[in-house]
Amino acid sequence: MKRFFLFLLFPEVGFRKEVQAKKISRGKLIYAVSINFVLPLLFLIVGLIINANQPLKERIQALQDTDVSEVVDDYGRYASIPFIFLLDRVGMPARTPFVLRALTFTSAYIIGDAVVYRTKQFTQVTRPKQEYGNTSFPSQHTNQAFLASMTLHHEYIGSKGGGIVSAAGMLCAGSVGYLRYARDKHWSSDVLVGAAVGMMAVNIAYMFLYGLLTMLVQKSWTFIRSKFKR
Repeated sequence: MKRFFLFLLFPEVGFRKEVQAKKISRGKLIYAVSINFVLPLLFLIVGLIINANQPLKERIQALQDTDVSEVVDDYGRYASIPFIFLLDRVGMPARTPFVLRALTFTSAYIIGDAVVYRTKQFTQVTRPKQEYGNTSFPSQHTNQAFLASMTLHHEYIGSKGGGIVSAAGMLCAGSVGYLRYARDKHWSSDVLVGAAVGMMAVNIAYMFLYGLLTMLVQKSWTFIRSKFKR
């Protein structure tokens, strides 16, 4: 049972091993549990409740409005991606090698994108401004922003300064979600569920796909080396 909860709360295997070895501070443990488990579940539950209550959804929507340029959130969803692959080049070690990092992130991206796209097509929720169409629920921009920031979190949370990097990534993703809501591109429920999907997709990738991808890369490398030795 203990192993199951460790697996559930700490999807990234390197961090989980450090937790088991008691090499992680209590503050980082609490932060990691909040990001890995508590927030995605909370976002999902609250988002679904709001989405089911149209009057509540409209009241929340009326609370904010801004004229910020669309370019901010259109490009902001990708802001964390370069840091996933560059921070280890400037002295902050990532938890996984570059190739596996790229494959895991790509797998999570495919999962999140597929879930959001299929949900949009199935629910056909009209956006706050009807001229934007009926593919509102959940938010793809927010999903993509949290996919990137969650991967950044998993890769660097154990490194020195990793907590700051993780928090900065989450703040960036949260800003993208806020702008989608504040500019009437999405309902608050769209943003919350989009964030949950992105975070959960990354967790699934690190839980279940990372081991398979590791084996695939190792076998491919062994095969290539054997060919060149001939």
